[in-house]
Amino acid sequence: MKPFLIIARVGDRSLHPHWLTDGQPMFDCFLSYFGDEPDKYREQATYYEQKKGGKWPEIARIVEQNWSVISQYQAVWFPDDDLLCNAADINRLFSFMLAFDLALAQPALTMNSYFSHSSLLQQQNTALRFTNFVEVMAPALSAKTLVKLKHTFSQSPSGWGLDNLWPNLLTAEDKIAVIDAVAVVHTRPLGGELYKKNPELHPENDVIKLATL
Repeated sequence: MKPFLIIARVGDRSLHPHWLTDGQPMFDCFLSYFGDEPDKYREQATYYEQKKGGKWPEIARIVEQNWSVISQYQAVWFPDDDLLCNAADINRLFSFMLAFDLALAQPALTMNSYFSHSSLLQQQNTALRFTNFVEVMAPALSAKTLVKLKHTFSQSPSGWGLDNLWPNLLTAEDKIAVIDAVAVVHTRPLGGELYKKNPELHPENDVIKLATL
């Protein structure tokens, strides 16, 4: 078992094979494939399953069902499958989490990425920025933070609104950061393959629901 873990919902155009190149991974991979080809990515995964459904409800199930194993990792990253980066990038992400004792973090987005929040674009001349927001696209959680937040994963079928909720469930001592020293490319517009395969996902309704919790 390696010190860190990636849990990713991946489709037929997933970019996760790049995550395993250009460096020796310090992380294991739990790949949850939502396509139709049997065993498509099994050989690339430490843990593997094939299951339909939205990202965050299925991640909630994965974490619950495999908690005895997942709880042993020092930190877990939950990236979308359209993020382009390599093993060296991901290793650096986890190293920054440990070095700065981060509770919740994400890599910055390159300037040529599709984005919703300009504050998440990579800034020059800084290694990381402390903030009160990271996006559901690519959050990394420390082991302690995962214990605090895992119950929320099932509360938004689309995942929308979770990124606003999480900082409110943490304390002032829980450090949140965007890591500019690690930049990934978000390669596709919002509302990708997973949402097309699951038209029942309604982001607006999820945001309103979470706001009432």
